Amino acid sequence: MESELDKLSHAEEIKSTLNQILEEADRESFGLNEILSSVKSSLSKIARYSDSYEALSRRWESLNIEAKDLLYEVESENDQLVHDPAELERVESRLQLIHGLEKKHGVASIEELLNLKSEYARKLDEKELASGRIEEIELEIKDLKEQLRALGDSLHKNRKAALPEFTDKMVKTLAELEMKNTRLRVSLEKGEGLLRNGMDELEFEISSDKGVTFERIGRIASGGEMSRLMLAVKFILSEYASLPAIIFDEIDSGVSGEVSNRIADLLLRMSANMQVISITHLPQVASKGQQHYQVFKKEEEEGITTNIKRLNDDERLVHLAEMLGGSKVTDSALAHARQLLS
Repeated sequence: MESELDKLSHAEEIKSTLNQILEEADRESFGLNEILSSVKSSLSKIARYSDSYEALSRRWESLNIEAKDLLYEVESENDQLVHDPAELERVESRLQLIHGLEKKHGVASIEELLNLKSEYARKLDEKELASGRIEEIELEIKDLKEQLRALGDSLHKNRKAALPEFTDKMVKTLAELEMKNTRLRVSLEKGEGLLRNGMDELEFEISSDKGVTFERIGRIASGGEMSRLMLAVKFILSEYASLPAIIFDEIDSGVSGEVSNRIADLLLRMSANMQVISITHLPQVASKGQQHYQVFKKEEEEGITTNIKRLNDDERLVHLAEMLGGSKVTDSALAHARQLLS
């Protein structure tokens, strides 16, 4: 294109030169054609006198043919060359575009520009493929959502069917935990959203005594009541879930006295089906375990460390006595500890 631009920009000068060559070739006096023909004729006359003259004549004939061929090409070029301002403008505009693209993309040649074009084409193909993959994934998501909603409907029906029995068992278990007049009401509503555990919105309401209206658990339950409610739920669900172990972290907080004994009995019953680990400060609960571990902190050179120790029978007795009566172990505390372990 740059060569074409150069030719179009100097079209008038080139055409003038080509015309001049053609005129000089065809000039009647001392024109190129006349000279070539005259010399050819002269050499032909003497060619028969010597092999060297004949060779010169043949060579001049070749030169004559070559000259005529050259003049034919000059004439052809002259005929084809046209001063075309529109074409000149088109070529200039095209070159300007190419140079602008080279500058814009920081490349120094058309080869680099073409390589960049190929790279962009590849990325565009990848993007189009990605768009197609996005559509596939969106269809998959839509299908999965439909499946999840079907599962949510099934789960809602099963929960609704299980609620009466669950509520009845909760009331009975709470009665064992010294919450005899407690009534429980469970509100189960299916929402539109897909949640981690279904589509249901579940709310527990209790009436803690006769004649008391139902209120949300979080508003009226004390710390001790919340502990017993949680334990009751875990106790009932443990009958249906095949759990290898369950851990309670101070499930007995906020209670004491007879309630502590009831909680301990419930944990002991749960341990028939699974391993129960209970972190507790109540001697009534600690005494029901088959194994007793003491967690304590110890100050050392590198700092304070937390330790755990499995207690033997004698250590366990002393530790239960300390839980009952403080760091000073009395005979009555030891006797009470033996009674708890019996």
